[in-house]
Amino acid sequence: MRPALLLIAPIAVLAAPLGAVKETADPAAVPAGTYTVDNTHATVLGKTMHLGFSVNTVRFDTINGSVTYDPAKPEASTADITIDTTTLNSGFTPRDNHLKGAQFFNVAAFPNATFKADKLVKTGADTADLPGQLTLLGVTRPVTLKVKFNGFGKGMDGQPRIGFAATGAIKRSDFGMKAFVPAVGDDIALEVDLELARKP
Repeated sequence: MRPALLLIAPIAVLAAPLGAVKETADPAAVPAGTYTVDNTHATVLGKTMHLGFSVNTVRFDTINGSVTYDPAKPEASTADITIDTTTLNSGFTPRDNHLKGAQFFNVAAFPNATFKADKLVKTGADTADLPGQLTLLGVTRPVTLKVKFNGFGKGMDGQPRIGFAATGAIKRSDFGMKAFVPAVGDDIALEVDLELARKP
């Protein structure tokens, strides 16, 4: 799931002085707070097999939302991400128009997909499972993302930022998107890369 595909849970936090921002790859050293998606450095991809010959990829060009995180209570982390499905981009306009139509994403009726999570399950020093709820085509199903923390530090704008990558998988038919299954694959691999800036 340019992420459908993700987080809104407002938290009041004190912004660290810019001079106090220390780069780290250790999620336990990241300042607690709410981090908002930088759409210019955010990617959500969906990949599926086409006729058994090739893997086709779609991306979404507009992703918004936020993540809250507290290293003292990482299990209480939240995510609320929204993907603008009207910005679907497969690199081929006629296919984009077909995928945006009623047989697939039906963007006229469902212009957004969302992913919401209210807990984090650590699986390693910098990895975790993020179980949440994905809503697509008005249907909500549980989806767990495998998350890898990339790092924390100053962005190019000088503001504190975090970054992470995530992977997951869904069956599109579970959301009512059944056109051309199995010729066009039912299994969708999700790849997410997000850069998020800390709210002041």
